[in-house]
Amino acid sequence: ACSPKLQSVTSKDTRSGEGVVIVQTLEQVKPALPVRISVVLDGSKDMTEFFPEIARAFDGFPSMPETSVWFAQDGVSKIFDSTLASRDSHSAALAKLRGGGGQDGLPALLEAWEWAAAKPGSVLLWIHGPQPVLFAGTEPLRQRLERQGSSEGPRILDVLTRSGPNRITEQLGTLNAFTALPRLGELRDDLERLFAFWSGGRAEFRL
Repeated sequence: ACSPKLQSVTSKDTRSGEGVVIVQTLEQVKPALPVRISVVLDGSKDMTEFFPEIARAFDGFPSMPETSVWFAQDGVSKIFDSTLASRDSHSAALAKLRGGGGQDGLPALLEAWEWAAAKPGSVLLWIHGPQPVLFAGTEPLRQRLERQGSSEGPRILDVLTRSGPNRITEQLGTLNAFTALPRLGELRDDLERLFAFWSGGRAEFRL
């Protein structure tokens, strides 16, 4: 017996031999709030307009787990850590940010991944503009993602603010632990949709 949450469609594969059938199944994904969320923000100039949107989206997160925010600008700086005492909230820290120049996101991705990897069931949320230049090799991060295999190591959720080249994704996009957030509208709306799913307030489906 099939689950009522499953919807399957079969069709004949006209490009293969006789009797070959393609089956596609749409299944509802069970929401799960990450244990930890590492957020890496691109500090490039064209990100400035998006920081207030990101701050408002996080401000509406109904049940925030452990969260740290890394800012990739002229190196790496951790601007918020919910596990430490801080005068600012995560949204207040984000709202103060200003972008500048073109920035290398890989060092921040490595630090954020290590922090998230300390607890199973964590996620790294990378929010960035186009990455037209690869400042350094992706091998250290690739090795970590490949080593985690099918374990509970943190996956990277890639959130692109606007269309453009992304040399980092070109290198890592084929790995199972590296996935892109579908962009359906404004950045704030897409982030709030993700947070609502994590909190169990919105259904998501996977083909």
